[in-house]
Amino acid sequence: MLTIDEARYLNTLPGADFDANTEPLGCDFEVHEPEVRHAACAQMQYIEPGKIVLWWLLWGEDGHRELRIEQGCRKTVVDETCLLIKGHPHGCNQDIFSTRR
Repeated sequence: MLTIDEARYLNTLPGADFDANTEPLGCDFEVHEPEVRHAACAQMQYIEPGKIVLWWLLWGEDGHRELRIEQGCRKTVVDETCLLIKGHPHGCNQDIFSTRR
């Protein structure tokens, strides 16, 4: 879940794709090992035509959390591009928002 300040910051970014809020975010990974931090795409920012920046919320079971820019995987699966965070565990997925609750 984003804090109020994090959601406010993401919503003020030029080119923000959607309204970030403080609703619970689920991890975008279907499964992963315990030592791998959870990740959820918190905002997509269009910085120029055809170019986006992905803002990710990463958190661990230890309570550590971080909001940062990371590249997407971008591998092609069938005819779609995987939009999970680069270096993600297990298989690719094209629907990064499927785990929002």
